[in-house]
Amino acid sequence: MHVTSARCSAPGIARSTPATSLIAIALERFIPRQTFLERVGELLEWVRAAPRVEGGEAIRYPGEIRPCYAAAYGRDGIPCDEAMERAIDELTVEFGVRWPC
Repeated sequence: MHVTSARCSAPGIARSTPATSLIAIALERFIPRQTFLERVGELLEWVRAAPRVEGGEAIRYPGEIRPCYAAAYGRDGIPCDEAMERAIDELTVEFGVRWPC
């Protein structure tokens, strides 16, 4: 299955929306699931082992850091500057809801 959406310039779209392409593949038709997971694991280890530039950060794959953020946000709350707090305050008044805390 291949689904695409490229409505970024369609009439009536109020703001820019990114184009999206989704591809669903039944991997088991090509390779056993465990073999696929092992090969992906090997690929990720190879990427992580790449030499860093001097002073560079750790090499991460897309999405790898999200669990770290989720843990920190769950523990400490989501960082919010004053401008964001004002925007949330305005929206709570507009929609008649209270802050969750």
